[in-house]
Amino acid sequence: MRFNVIKTIFLKELKETLRDKKVLFMMILLPMFLYPILFIGVSEITAFQKAKLDNKDLKILVSEQVFNSPLIDALKEIENAEIETSEIDIETVDSLKNAIGISIEGNYEESLSANSSAKLKILYDSTKELPVLARKKVKEKLADLNKEILGERLTKIGFDSSFIEPISIESEDIASDEDTLGNILGKIIPSLLIYFLLLGAIYPAIDLTAGEKERKTLQTIYSAPLLIPEIITGKFLLVYAVALASSFANILSMLGTLAFQFFIGEGSSLGFELKLAFSFSNFIWIFILLLLMGSLISAITMTVSLLAKSYKEAQSFVTPLIVVFIIPLVVVNLPGMELDVTTALIPILNVLLAMVSIFKNTVDLQNIFLVVLTTLGYAGLAIFASIKMFSNENVITGEKISYKQILQSDGKKFFGGSEALLFFFVVLLVYLYIGTTLQTKLDLVTGLILSQIGILGGLSLLVALSFKVDFKKFFQFNPFGVKAFFGSVLLAFSMWLPLVIFQEMIPMEYLEEFAKALEPIESLPFFAMVLVIGVLPGVFEELVFRGVIFSGLKNSHGKWTVILISALTFGIMHMSIFRLIPTFLIGIVLGIIVWETKSIILSIMTHTIHNSLLASLEKVGETMSPDYLLIFEENFYFFVFGGLVLVAIGLILVTSENRNLKFQNELK
Repeated sequence: MRFNVIKTIFLKELKETLRDKKVLFMMILLPMFLYPILFIGVSEITAFQKAKLDNKDLKILVSEQVFNSPLIDALKEIENAEIETSEIDIETVDSLKNAIGISIEGNYEESLSANSSAKLKILYDSTKELPVLARKKVKEKLADLNKEILGERLTKIGFDSSFIEPISIESEDIASDEDTLGNILGKIIPSLLIYFLLLGAIYPAIDLTAGEKERKTLQTIYSAPLLIPEIITGKFLLVYAVALASSFANILSMLGTLAFQFFIGEGSSLGFELKLAFSFSNFIWIFILLLLMGSLISAITMTVSLLAKSYKEAQSFVTPLIVVFIIPLVVVNLPGMELDVTTALIPILNVLLAMVSIFKNTVDLQNIFLVVLTTLGYAGLAIFASIKMFSNENVITGEKISYKQILQSDGKKFFGGSEALLFFFVVLLVYLYIGTTLQTKLDLVTGLILSQIGILGGLSLLVALSFKVDFKKFFQFNPFGVKAFFGSVLLAFSMWLPLVIFQEMIPMEYLEEFAKALEPIESLPFFAMVLVIGVLPGVFEELVFRGVIFSGLKNSHGKWTVILISALTFGIMHMSIFRLIPTFLIGIVLGIIVWETKSIILSIMTHTIHNSLLASLEKVGETMSPDYLLIFEENFYFFVFGGLVLVAIGLILVTSENRNLKFQNELK
């Protein structure tokens, strides 16, 4: 794709969108006025109504027998209350406006003198606001009087209040002001962010798809010498930008209004200081999650809107989509909902729970990383669906597109960069759902074998068969030279270098959990361990990343783009934020080997040797516990220097293979 073309399409759509006053109003102006009116206006009206209610006169009707008792003195403390004696019945109380009655059953004074209970009944109309408020105030005063009389009784018999309270219970909230505020905001902000993203994406998505189909303006851009991915990417970026801008505008306006209320108004009534334990890394994670969720929402709204042939029909299609998004917005605040391995795989809900954990300052980086991976996969599939739909001729004619047409093949058999990334998203999601299930429901060894062969190997074979490629050429099963062989061996024995350098980034708790997870493999015979840990990942992971993905990217991009993207996908596929950088660097080395030697056989060999070292360490005396890191820590500079020397020599030998191949081609 040509990025200058994408930029031109994006700027064109942005210019047309900004000309629409409705977009500017909904995206910027409405949030600026909505929240001040909503929060400040409503709060002021509420305060005014409360003050108005408090200042209204209230009649309290009581029986004449208690008129000179302490009960009357307690009731007189209620502001704007007028005490009257009367016969208390329902008709009397109901006939008077803003009145409540207190009836006495039996003789009030005799009951108290006999140290028994005087029975009082409060009559009030629950449909009227003032009697309801008065009932609350009366009950508070009667509770104070009850304590006073009880204290007098205990004093007479020589006891104090502790006599009726054998166990004194005191609760102390250990949550800090930061945690309290984070808990409150965590229940509000994430849901609003997602909701505003959806609202911000809907209008431009409909307008740029179904709207243009209805106006017959979409055909113009199709007549230009542009690629379908370039068109859809430019439009997608516009929807994406508007959605993010709308979300940020709404949240900033809301937070600004709340801050104004706190500092200018009566924010201290919250009971805690306006402080939030939010580190810079928390902001980064929120930003990343927002970007990923925005891409997913933008792609989904565009895909759904493309199914319609008119603006009105697109609106009817989007309405159920809003309902689908509202469900996780409700579920996220249910009791017991928290981010774990299971909920991290559920779309939309996982992002909400991840944001909630960040606001509560209970971040689990590994689970959040899983959220990032799954959202990345869903967004990739949604964008691919949009591209697939834009490739349909019904878009040009302005006709309706069915879901079946998305799945139908257009006869294209070229496997390029877009197809390679789609393949990665599919592998990622399948491995996350099916692979992790196999490894947890079955025993670890069986699950690993089935995941490697069935998912990685099976999907790679499926792609090769679907696109009818030449297996040898596609997977690069080519011969190699002696120098490249020895260079690859040296690189295999130097791949512990990233782990040595970045060992401080890996928490000991994670290493202990990782070692515990591998305990079932420790009991295997040595050759079985090498097979499970070394050979299977070495073969099938290379078929995916230096085979299918590498070849697809190679058909569309240059050397370092291919190496870096294949390495990044390789690092992501290991599903650990703590191992991302080391596996990414290892992926770069493996990519260089394949690019320079044109042979995946060497990367399979290098990968297998590297992974098999773990089994070897266990069998020679070291265990799979994190203790082996102490060897690296105690001999840090030795391993770093030695590793760098091996890497340098290995790369020289490997790259010399490519120079020899070029020289031979020139001779031919």
